[in-house]
Amino acid sequence: MSLHRFALHSLIRNALRTVLSTAAIGSLLLSSAVSAASITIDDFNQPNPEQFYVIAAINADPLLHKTAHASILGGERDLLVDVIGSAALTTAAGTVGGGVFDFGTSGPVLAMLQYDGVDADQLLPTRALVNNQGLSVDLTGGGSNNALRLDFDSIDGGPPSTPLSYTITLTSPVAGVATRTGTLAETAGPQTYLIPFASFTPSVNFTFANVSSITLTLNGGTTQPDSDFRLSLFAAVPEPHSVALLGIGGVALLMAARKRNRR
Repeated sequence: MSLHRFALHSLIRNALRTVLSTAAIGSLLLSSAVSAASITIDDFNQPNPEQFYVIAAINADPLLHKTAHASILGGERDLLVDVIGSAALTTAAGTVGGGVFDFGTSGPVLAMLQYDGVDADQLLPTRALVNNQGLSVDLTGGGSNNALRLDFDSIDGGPPSTPLSYTITLTSPVAGVATRTGTLAETAGPQTYLIPFASFTPSVNFTFANVSSITLTLNGGTTQPDSDFRLSLFAAVPEPHSVALLGIGGVALLMAARKRNRR
């Protein structure tokens, strides 16, 4: 091999090492930045083991299930499963906890998940959620987060090719409120859905930097029968393009530092 060719190979090899090293460090910086900013609202690990629920014709009232644990945002999850119409022999059945909220229906049934701190909800004359607005959380994570994330293991919206409807309602002090209604496409396997903060409709006094309650309603829009889903994560996160920009910025800083050290 000629001296010129050897020098060229060495130059390419060193350049590749620099790129790979910089990318690896940038990836570590990016990973730590994302994990630091992300806020887990609920990973559904509690209760553990999971608990089974069922709504049948003999018990047509809404089902109210409360789980208190430090891993849940605000210390408590309030779950309301409600039949829209008349209950059948077995209208809704599923499990909550152990890493997933498993929801199955044979009729029009909605599910409401509320995070508003530790509180007492209504039991009589019929079960209902009472919004305590007991949170005080900055969903932006200091300005890094700009979306809500929903991870599903699977979604079957009911009739063929029917998406799952959702509504997210956020409140903040001084009568602030922001809502977002939409649909989630069916999926037979794990899928992540991002709902940007910018897609919400906020009132004048609402701020994502001080949220007092979070309510997620699933299958509540058209309330399709035979809807099934497995929800495994609800969180506030940076959107991918924001993450990419953060990573690029980290790599640029590393490259600049390398240049300064060579001088």
